[in-house]
Amino acid sequence: MNDRFSSFHPIFLFAYFVILIGCICTQMHPVLLVTACLTGMLYETQLRRFRWSAYLKLYIPVLLLITAWNMAFVHRGITALFVLWNGKRITLEAFIYGLDTGLLLVAMMIWVQILSLVFTEEKWMEVLGRISPTLALLLSMVFRFIPLYQERLKKIRQVRSANAVSDSSFRHRIKCAASDWSVLTSWALEHAVDTADSSKVREYGKRKRSRYSIFRVTGRDIAMFVLAGGLALALIWLVLKGAFKISFYPRIHIHSGTELWIGTAVFCVYSGLPFFWDVSRRILWQYYRLKI
Repeated sequence: MNDRFSSFHPIFLFAYFVILIGCICTQMHPVLLVTACLTGMLYETQLRRFRWSAYLKLYIPVLLLITAWNMAFVHRGITALFVLWNGKRITLEAFIYGLDTGLLLVAMMIWVQILSLVFTEEKWMEVLGRISPTLALLLSMVFRFIPLYQERLKKIRQVRSANAVSDSSFRHRIKCAASDWSVLTSWALEHAVDTADSSKVREYGKRKRSRYSIFRVTGRDIAMFVLAGGLALALIWLVLKGAFKISFYPRIHIHSGTELWIGTAVFCVYSGLPFFWDVSRRILWQYYRLKI
């Protein structure tokens, strides 16, 4: 993953994603949600070299499913599109609300996926280690134990397959799987006892511990924090002013005006900040290369 934005300090990245995802979760305006989807897809494409056809295959069915579900089970609203054989009305308000809910879910899926790509285990440790060192230690152990247990289970299955009689019956497979998990559980419990004894011997938790961090705050981090912080404050102020206010029932009413377009522009810049920053750095790099 060759990305410039993810190289910023984890504290800034954590605050950025919390504000962005929080804004997406709390607002239902279609303009804001469409903007979040587009900027998220642009940035994820930059991160993973994702093709847009993959987005269509993944997110369009989710969008259509949520829309159809809301139309089928919610019959509120005064604008009837048509009437079913059982007398239930399919309303425009239910269709728009379902479509909007689908956009919200798609936007959340995109940005949570981006968060999982940008935030590595070291960054989570940096953020959580300042808030709760115990929780950070627990997560680091989980991050280590999951691949460790997978590797151990793979070795157990290899040993069993080398010694067991070939039998493809369903009952035999269930019996072998239960045996494998029993061995893995016994090993995990024994390993947990060893880890606890080792921590006790090293006097874990009995005195104040120092912490080491590979991340340092630089002038670039401060400048980006000021820029993103200003955009976030402006966005929060516009949200509180009702720039993205919308109601669906009984009739669709969308707030329109100068505040809406200013809020859309601010949100577009804020949500597109990772993509715009990465593109600008690439353009600047190519410019300096041509000058050599």
